[in-house]
Amino acid sequence: METWDELETLLDELRAANEQWRASVEGLTEQLAAARAVGDKLDQFYADLGVLDALLTINRRIFNESGRLHTARSDYGLTRVAALIWHSVEDPRPELAAAPPEGMYSIEVRLGPRYLLGVSGGAIAPGDERLYVLIQGEKQLLAPLPTSRERFRAALLRAFAAPGYSGPARVAGEHAEAAAGVSTDQPSGTEANRATEDGAEAEATASASTNGSPQTAATPQPEQPPHPDEPPDVIELPGSRSEDQP
Repeated sequence: METWDELETLLDELRAANEQWRASVEGLTEQLAAARAVGDKLDQFYADLGVLDALLTINRRIFNESGRLHTARSDYGLTRVAALIWHSVEDPRPELAAAPPEGMYSIEVRLGPRYLLGVSGGAIAPGDERLYVLIQGEKQLLAPLPTSRERFRAALLRAFAAPGYSGPARVAGEHAEAAAGVSTDQPSGTEANRATEDGAEAEATASASTNGSPQTAATPQPEQPPHPDEPPDVIELPGSRSEDQP
């Protein structure tokens, strides 16, 4: 690394002015020396997968570079993060562009030990240092490293098909109802009358029960299991086959 004399001078001044900080930094530097090999592996995986190039290409080819690309190194150098973020109005898909204009979509790529990637659900032992790539859209796509660039790109496009969203709530069917001329503000007169009659009947039943009439206990409803077709929040993908391993 190129020598930076001015920075070295500043560091000497900071060490001399704060002994507690100097001791803390030097101790942490020694502890992290063992993790440097992990950081080197992550840099290699990041380059092999072409993470930055893939996101730049999506931003250029689909959004004419109107999206924002963020990259980061975090967790003491043990994770690599890259995210592409764009406004809802910039999305070429009508169903996604219909979200409020303040809304933002995103796809995010994280590389690192699984326990540091923010995987949804499930307890993960902090000692599990296996390296993974996580692609965050509406769902999380997770694969062990190494994996091939082709598989990574396929998973990235899968996340792009259903990206993450942040911003004002999206109302399902709002635009379809407006286009069909359906009003959702107030119930019709018939519905209002029916609601009044139902309320009066319920009040009469409650009054009869209070005055000694037989009461019927409500039958408890069993909890509905998740719909079998509903995908999980975390979708685990295969890594490279043994013949793909370096």
